[in-house]
Amino acid sequence: MSIIKIGLCGINGRMGQAIRESMQSKEEKFILAATLGSSHTQSDLTEFCNHSDVIIDFSNAYVLEELTKAAMLSKTNIVVGTTGLKDKHFAYLEELSEHVAVLYAANTSIGANLVAMLAAKSANILQGYDVEIIEAHHRYKQDAPSGTAVRSGQKIADASGVDFKSKAVFDRANKGARQVGEIGFSSIRGGGIFGENDVLFAGDNEVVTIGVRALSRAAFADGALFAAQWLSNKKTGLYSMQDALQL
Repeated sequence: MSIIKIGLCGINGRMGQAIRESMQSKEEKFILAATLGSSHTQSDLTEFCNHSDVIIDFSNAYVLEELTKAAMLSKTNIVVGTTGLKDKHFAYLEELSEHVAVLYAANTSIGANLVAMLAAKSANILQGYDVEIIEAHHRYKQDAPSGTAVRSGQKIADASGVDFKSKAVFDRANKGARQVGEIGFSSIRGGGIFGENDVLFAGDNEVVTIGVRALSRAAFADGALFAAQWLSNKKTGLYSMQDALQL
């Protein structure tokens, strides 16, 4: 198998550095062919895309808007791990996926995606159990609850046959007693917590917990590179980590 040329967007961020370090132990699979920071020209962006087999993006929403346009012109596949996106950004990814292969992941950790899948399967069995999703991340994370927590809740709602928007509870202050079918969320932000995700099913006589703890950012970096390798031979379409992991 030929070595995959990676274009890393967001090289100066924590995840960018973690991916660069992870690649050093995978030289037989990947080469860092191009990098892009937050400060760049249109010419830089075009050259970045043209030198890459697969782009891995951990930048910000503003850069993503420019990047999707450039990737469309260069026909470069892209893994997007940038969080805090709005509807318009997902629309960009949808449009881009008609021309190249796009994998969007709110969380590239293999363990976190496995937890989401197990939680959905458990919801089918644990009917009538109260569901709480608890996530913890470092003090710098801007969105709360995390995209991973929300997607886990959505999968549980789908498996349980309930409407997520009407059943999701993000703040219990002054809400009184818990209502049947609610999916509760709790977010913790502090220190240097890399990422913790727990899904709790509370019954009258037992509590079932499914969870994962990231011990370093390498967990997310390794997952991003796994996704890039899987995406490298795809043509067009919008994919997820569940697709890459065949969950």
